[in-house]
Amino acid sequence: MCKKCKTPPLQDTPEVARKKLLWKLAYAKESFNACKQIAEQFIADIKVDSHPYYYAFVSSACITYARAFTHADGVGQLPRRYFRFSDDALRATHHTLLRSRHELYAHNDANVAMHRMEIIGTYDSKTVSYSYRIHIPKLRGIIFPNILKLCEFQMARASEELAPMLTELWPPKTIVTILRAEHSNRTSFNLKW
Repeated sequence: MCKKCKTPPLQDTPEVARKKLLWKLAYAKESFNACKQIAEQFIADIKVDSHPYYYAFVSSACITYARAFTHADGVGQLPRRYFRFSDDALRATHHTLLRSRHELYAHNDANVAMHRMEIIGTYDSKTVSYSYRIHIPKLRGIIFPNILKLCEFQMARASEELAPMLTELWPPKTIVTILRAEHSNRTSFNLKW
């Protein structure tokens, strides 16, 4: 539905739908790879949730992984199969990352019970003064080796679909023809639909 004029979207042709899926999968694979790198760095350097950078690593892992599962205007989100897992640990890690992104790290969701603000009153013999302390929730139980496995699993899934899709949409002879027609040695293309 168009937000401005409230008209339903035009139905994509099969080729346009395939190109959008290609974009979603390629973007998701890059997000999974970035999240994998965050997990690898955490495992190598941070290691514990008491480290001063723990919050930064967990929030960036949640946001980076979940980016592939949010609705992108004009393109949509990944197919439902990327939300399903036969491995319980992968499924739990996936859901924890998505939930944490939405409730803790990407939004200030005051409805989440873990968000608290404490008002602290101090006084001496003459005055009372107040301060506050925000309790920033720490996501416990995030096991970065599981995030690493999840990202590797999702990257492999996306790779399995991407290679044949590229060949289907742009057979090698078509790309060579395009390059010759443009008299260019450029190897990158803008994906238009």
